[in-house]
Amino acid sequence: MKEQGISHIELIVTMAIVGILVSAAGFEYYDWGKKVAAERIIKVLYSDICMPG
Repeated sequence: MKEQGISHIELIVTMAIVGILVSAAGFEYYDWGKKVAAERIIKVLYSDICMPG
């Protein structure tokens, strides 16, 4: 008899791999957001200091 579809083990392993990749991407996105916010604040401070008026 030929098997069709996927087994429960294959589904669990796939879900675990996807979960690990999503959590890693989430941490990268969180760090990127903090960096962008800091750069934006620095640009505003620099423009306030260097461009009087």
